[in-house]
Amino acid sequence: MKKLLIFALLLLSLKSYSQKFLKGYEYTLEENKFYPINYLRTYSHSDSLFTTTYSIYSPKGSVLLYTIIAMHRKSDKRIFVDVMNSNVSNYPINSEETEYDIPSLNPFGNNTRIHGIGEDKVPTILKVMFTSEKFENVKVLNINATEKGTTDFIWFVLDR
Repeated sequence: MKKLLIFALLLLSLKSYSQKFLKGYEYTLEENKFYPINYLRTYSHSDSLFTTTYSIYSPKGSVLLYTIIAMHRKSDKRIFVDVMNSNVSNYPINSEETEYDIPSLNPFGNNTRIHGIGEDKVPTILKVMFTSEKFENVKVLNINATEKGTTDFIWFVLDR
């Protein structure tokens, strides 16, 4: 009976702490296709720095591929987003930033498209939006995840 109770409590605790994968897409320009991905999103803050962390997994959710970290410091009115290849190094493969004058719940960011190619199918360089009227954490709607110095153009499309 005691073992059954311990097992039930363990099972309950694992279930309550597990997160459900969110669905997004990886877009590759070379193949001009969107591929499904799974990701987890977490929010945190320390003093006036608000951080949103995305863990991008393989389509089956078993292998961590990338980590995206969006940092917002309200006093600077700037958002910095780093894309990290989880299998290679702890240094960003790409970094983007944007700023705002007056916070709103509308999406904003760098609306440039790389080389103006791909018409409307290619996502913009960076698009983010605030998660609430507190204007603290942001969601990353899309980000250019192309490693600097390469021509293998990829983007992540999240939170749509």
